[in-house]
Amino acid sequence: MYYAAASVFVFALFIMFYSSFTGKIDVRPVAPPPLKKIMPEPNKPVKVIRLMPVQKEVTPAEPNEEDFEEIELISIGGIVKDTQSNLLQDVSVKVLTDGLTRVFKTDANGLWLWQDFDPYDINGVQIFASHPAYVMPEKFQKANPDQLKNLAFETVLEKGISITGRVVDWQQAPLQATVIKGPFPTANSDIAQCDANGNFKFSKAEEGIVILTAQCEHAAPAVIPVEVKPLMDHILITLQPSASIMGQIIDINGAPVENALVTVTSWQGVQSLNFSTKTDSQGYFRWDSAPHDEVLFNIAKKGLMSIHNYPMQAGIQYRVLMTAPFKIKGKIISGSPTERIVNFIATTGYYFEKEKFVWDDANSVVFTGDNYELNITEPLEFKIKLQSEGFQTLESPVFTPLSSSMNYDFVMHPEY
Repeated sequence: MYYAAASVFVFALFIMFYSSFTGKIDVRPVAPPPLKKIMPEPNKPVKVIRLMPVQKEVTPAEPNEEDFEEIELISIGGIVKDTQSNLLQDVSVKVLTDGLTRVFKTDANGLWLWQDFDPYDINGVQIFASHPAYVMPEKFQKANPDQLKNLAFETVLEKGISITGRVVDWQQAPLQATVIKGPFPTANSDIAQCDANGNFKFSKAEEGIVILTAQCEHAAPAVIPVEVKPLMDHILITLQPSASIMGQIIDINGAPVENALVTVTSWQGVQSLNFSTKTDSQGYFRWDSAPHDEVLFNIAKKGLMSIHNYPMQAGIQYRVLMTAPFKIKGKIISGSPTERIVNFIATTGYYFEKEKFVWDDANSVVFTGDNYELNITEPLEFKIKLQSEGFQTLESPVFTPLSSSMNYDFVMHPEY
């Protein structure tokens, strides 16, 4: 007993001496226990266990159940459909929270589901849904919490495949080119402007073969066929050095025609190439960003007969003759001896294509009396429409401007 007491006394002296010498005693902290998940029994709610911050003496003892709070996990989800409300399968849905990102696939009912979601993050959920056959969204969607809880958050995808590409010159330098989709572009969505790095994008292309036309100042244009399909590769379009097409427009007297409009209509079978210019005071025009092969042009000047699809190519100095317009004139006769035609409106219409007839209402002419004379400035089949108050509207048969002029009289009948 005496020896035991002496041992304790000696050990206490050692501790006092060591403390006074070093000023501290090494006490190692005990790390807090990690987050612990308790797997549920079948048919019971899923719960996650979080540590509660408790102020107590740190000991290596195991934590008690009182040190945790129990949070019930929930399921969230939504559906993906197209613009026709068809449910979409195999859509990739990226779900972003404040601290976690998960990716899901929609099932046959267009449903995606996150089954063990922590409701603490419900207010910060963002959704990004994508499918190779549909237009890629520009950004994440902010999701409605209640709709997520009810598995009813809707995402709508628009049918269409994205075409992305880049335009460079013959030295692989990027070009801020214009890229046109389709051989006969009809809308702004068919035109893309490359950025400073030469990149362009079309968002709503249909699957199949599409024609792309790329053109830029000081480079020859290019026309390429592209196979549009899901997950298609990035397209590279290389433009080559340009050529020059030039010429002079003159009238039947050999005089230069100033301000004649020269416009590209077709090249390599497509009407997507864009260029137009006007002649100078000496009737000259020049295009320095032209291709090396043949291009078709329209040439127009008010008061002269237009020229359609005139072929020109680089390396030739053209001298193009514009002729006088075709003239049609005659009398307008009343079909009733008691009704007199005081004045009337004459409008010309043209068959620009076999099935495409257009009335040129903007250039209708008002005549007083019973005589008319019209200048036909398009080398196309045409008709004339006559309108006069109290008389039935009259349309002529189809005329062809083969000669320089013709006479034709009309009979207009009263409306009664």
